[in-house]
Amino acid sequence: MQNQNSSSYLYIFIFLAAMLTLVEGVDLYKDIQAKSWPTSRADISWTYSANPIPSTDQFDGPTFLPFRATKELLVSYEVNGRKYTSSKKSFGYTFSDDFELISSKGMKNSNVKVYYNPYKADEAVLLPGPKIINIVLIVFGLIAFIWLIRLAKKQHKA
Repeated sequence: MQNQNSSSYLYIFIFLAAMLTLVEGVDLYKDIQAKSWPTSRADISWTYSANPIPSTDQFDGPTFLPFRATKELLVSYEVNGRKYTSSKKSFGYTFSDDFELISSKGMKNSNVKVYYNPYKADEAVLLPGPKIINIVLIVFGLIAFIWLIRLAKKQHKA
């Protein structure tokens, strides 16, 4: 019974490693593809909101204090006379430091370059091209996948 449970967990981890690799691979492909998309000039704005962090007090029940402040990027651009809004910096996982990266590239307020999908103009990004984090996660996912497959083969033989 113990061996069957560990095998089940192993297959779950194999699936998760495969999905991580696949999702990051698709995001990397889209980011590389976006580098060749047409561009438009765009205006940047920031929205700020306070979201409550739910917690449970054993006497009072659920509470929603303190608040977590979030900062969201909004990019407004125009393609063929039609206005669009996007909140994507790039495809895939991005760090909160990307906000600083955007600021350092002179993208503080307005008149920045946005890359939009020529077949679906409402899909646009500010920072196209491959990111180190995508590559690291793909390599990590592949290594984990291969290692877990070998481990599963060893368990199966035993």
